Amino acid sequence: MRTVILAVLAFISVGLTMAADNDPVVLSLALRSTRVKLEEPVVILVTFSNTSGVPRYLHGDLLRTLDFGVKSSDGTVVRGFDDPPTPPQVPEFLLDLIWLDKADSIRLVMRLPLKYFGIREPGVYKIVGFWNGIAATESQLDSKDWNYLFLFSEPVEISVPNKALPLANPPLQPSGRSPAGG
Repeated sequence: MRTVILAVLAFISVGLTMAADNDPVVLSLALRSTRVKLEEPVVILVTFSNTSGVPRYLHGDLLRTLDFGVKSSDGTVVRGFDDPPTPPQVPEFLLDLIWLDKADSIRLVMRLPLKYFGIREPGVYKIVGFWNGIAATESQLDSKDWNYLFLFSEPVEISVPNKALPLANPPLQPSGRSPAGG
């Protein structure tokens, strides 16, 4: 468990840009709204971008090995991940792969409750996406000399506000008549 927590902290606080620059595919996250109430779902946009100069095949079941790490503003790990991650199943058929042309992207829209991320109270949190999967170029398909990728995104910040408490003394409401007699 300690390894998991330390790995999450290391990934969230350092090294994210360096690793992403070297990968042929980049994982990125965006939030539809950076402010979400506890009872509302968070809409998260997950994008896989081919930054290499050649088309690539990716593992077709992108969601199977997509995971998230979450850290609160005080540094507490709210949701960790497996380190090292479980290797993905190697696809058996070409139909199990997704074609991603050079400089192209695939975007997934996920709508998840905050509980999924381990967020159960108001605060400010950072979410990092992790994905491990298979990638191959056209020339690698026949040889089965595929790349095993472990990608992680830059963190996105989400704010979960306190619920608005009812006022003890509600303000006066205007009546139908103005004080000037009109």
